[in-house]
Amino acid sequence: MRWLGGNRSLKEHMAFTWLVSGCLAVLTCAIAFFVMGWIDYRNTQDRLTDELLTKSITVSRRLSGELLLGESGAASSVANALKTELGLARVELASGLPCDGKSASRDFCTQKIGGELLVLRTIPHIQRETYAVIASPLPPLFTAARFSLFFLSVIPIALVLAFALALQRYFIGKYLLKPVSSLVDTSTGAQVPQEHWPKEIKDIAAKLSNSFESREQAVYGQIARGVIHDVRTLLHSVLSATKLVKEQESDPAKRQLRLETLYRASETNLPKINDLIDLTLDGSREIPVTSRVCDVVATVRSAVKTNEALSASKNVAVKIANFPEQLILSHDPVQLERVFTNLIKNGIEACTEFDSNGTVLISANVKDSSKTLSIAVEDSGKGLPKDPEKVFRLLKSTKVHGSGLGLVVSRKIVKSHGGELIPGKSELLCGARFEVKLPISDVGASI
Repeated sequence: MRWLGGNRSLKEHMAFTWLVSGCLAVLTCAIAFFVMGWIDYRNTQDRLTDELLTKSITVSRRLSGELLLGESGAASSVANALKTELGLARVELASGLPCDGKSASRDFCTQKIGGELLVLRTIPHIQRETYAVIASPLPPLFTAARFSLFFLSVIPIALVLAFALALQRYFIGKYLLKPVSSLVDTSTGAQVPQEHWPKEIKDIAAKLSNSFESREQAVYGQIARGVIHDVRTLLHSVLSATKLVKEQESDPAKRQLRLETLYRASETNLPKINDLIDLTLDGSREIPVTSRVCDVVATVRSAVKTNEALSASKNVAVKIANFPEQLILSHDPVQLERVFTNLIKNGIEACTEFDSNGTVLISANVKDSSKTLSIAVEDSGKGLPKDPEKVFRLLKSTKVHGSGLGLVVSRKIVKSHGGELIPGKSELLCGARFEVKLPISDVGASI
């Protein structure tokens, strides 16, 4: 069924066209062969009929003379002699005209009976109505159809098709398949278009190169704007506190208070700036994971606590359901906490945009049959696009200053744990649902 589908490679498309063309060529040869064979068979019958009509005249005249002489048994002897002399299957005498075949006149008729062609002709000059019957075997249809000629005509077609297919494979491979497979390399600058490439493919390579360059600039620009905006927001309180410290150079007591304010602002925001830088770098590098056996429930609760201030300010309830008190799993608690922190934060922001009293629900499910731990983060926001996988593409964030890096990095972290991060729709809250699946080869739980 793959040949009938639309997911064929270019090689398969080309082979399919040759297969169809070859089949049509062979079918056309077969139809032409049988039509010409049938025409030749009918012509053979017509020639045999004309030959028998001519011989019937000779037979009727010879038998007429013998019957007029009236010698007993002479007519039968002459009939046998004529049968041998004229190369006929039968030569007989008959009374009446027992023939319902085609008649050229009332004096003769033709008929096909049992693989034989019969001609009945009136014997002249005899008072009693008597007819001479001569017969000759009809040639079978397969003798007219020369199958050897058919096979001899098909063999050259097959050879031509095989040669053309080999030639096409060489030219298509050199001038089409290889250039097409190299388009990505030429677009990224890893390879340059070859002189023997068709002009159309060279044009496509140039357009793709320009498109890649434009997209890279757009990606870098968008990421830079998002990161700069977030860093500037975090630095604003540090800079403001620094300015206030500078204003109190003459008053040591007030200066000390403002230095404490600067310290708190730096203590709070500088780690966040560092996290933003790490997040940006993690979007384009492998993320190191250091796993250890510890409680994944504590990891999830730590992510919830990190988002407590945000959920309270946005009036969004973050709930944990179906979780055991403890669930021991080999994982990197720091990196996995980043994943759940990001998913919960996204859920809170999605609820804020769609629902003034939103809900983010975190639930767990241990599947013993597949040996996986499933942790789902659902929200009551507006949900994901029709193709949920698009949320893992850069520049596809729904936030004004978002770059889409958070989900890209989160998926990288989950994959580094040997798991999956699957987007979908929440049946319970009607918003977005992100399911983190992790292997549980070594896991323990206590309720």
